[in-house]
This record gives sequence, C-alpha cells and structure tokens, in this order.
Amino acid sequence: METTNAKKMEQLALEQMPQFQEIQHKRWHTKLKQAGVLGIYEKAESTEGKACYDRYKSGIGSYLYGCTGCGKTWAAAACVVLVLREGATAKLISTNMLLQEMQNSYNWQDGSPLEKYENYDLLVLEDLGMEQRTAWGMETIITLLDSRYALQKPTIITSNYSLKGLYQHWGELEGARIGSRLRGSYVDVELLRRDHRLIKGFGGKDETRTGIQKDTKQH
Repeated sequence: METTNAKKMEQLALEQMPQFQEIQHKRWHTKLKQAGVLGIYEKAESTEGKACYDRYKSGIGSYLYGCTGCGKTWAAAACVVLVLREGATAKLISTNMLLQEMQNSYNWQDGSPLEKYENYDLLVLEDLGMEQRTAWGMETIITLLDSRYALQKPTIITSNYSLKGLYQHWGELEGARIGSRLRGSYVDVELLRRDHRLIKGFGGKDETRTGIQKDTKQH
C-alpha cells in the first residue's frame, strides 16, 4: 500500500513539472492538428457541440445547417475536441478536400483512402453541397456514409443547405439517395444565430444561439 501511494505521489509531482506539462500540451496540439482542428477552433466550446457529442455517444449523427457564420464548424469542432479528450479518434474535413484526396491517391499502398475515413470513431464532413457536383463525387460520399452507418460510426455533417435544399441541389435521384441516408440516422439541426461562445471567441458581443431541432432518426 505504501509503495502504491509513493508511486502515485511521484506521478502527481511529475505532472506538476513545467517540462511535463509542455510535452503534454505539444502532444495535444499535434492530436488536434491531425484531427483537422486548427487555430481558434482548438478551444471551441459550444452548447450545440455538446449536444452533438451526446448524440455521438448514443450512436447518432448530426446534420447541422444554416447560413455562413452561424456556428456550424464551431459546434462540430467542439464535438471533435470532446471525442479526442476521451481517447477516441476523430477527423474534421471538408467534402471538397476529402474528394480531392480520393482523386490524388493513385497508389493505395495502405489500402483505399476511403477506408481511413470509414473507420474514424467520429467523422465531420464540412460544407456538404459545396463540392463540385459530379456523379463520382456524389457516389463516393454516399458510399462513405453507407459504410460508416454499417460500422455504426456516427458522422456530423455541416451544410448551408437544409435537407430539402440539398435534395434540390443534388438532383432528384442522388438527392433522394442522400436524403434517405441522412433521415435514417441523423438529427437535423438548423442553426439560426451565432453561438454565444463563438461570438466571444472572436471578440464580439455575447448573443444567445437559437435553433430548430428535428429528430430524423428512424425508430
């Protein structure tokens, strides 16, 4: 017992050392960078981000939509930070960047790049609907979402489009396909105003975020 207590005291003393804290900070910064959370987003905190995290823990995805600047990325980044803190894997990437990576990966020595994104515990796909609309691109996104659904890996999607708007933007066939995937396993949340923590983070005045939540998960 005394040996165990002594080891605990030594560990606590080590953790208080500035060198140890600096190393831990650098490791955390590297983890955030690898997850696609950069700059001011490293400190993201958000009520909606916490709600996304709670849904993630229940195996449910989130579809966040609204105008530019309403806090979609901030909320998604806040959720990624929470997931990383618990030791799980997460990645935030725009749909454009993901599709570019797919196109540029000719030599798949480590397997298809798509497999990497299929297996993150949490994946955030940013700006769905802003990608170049091609049959290959839409098929790739649908395949990825299908695979993650089968693996029971929650996904957060952000978009300027509502589900109805995305349906119209993608066209009748592909729009119906993506709509059926999202309505089956996501909670649909419209962000109407900036999150007050986001406003503070950029030095602006405090405002209350309002939103409309529609549960689209099939029961």
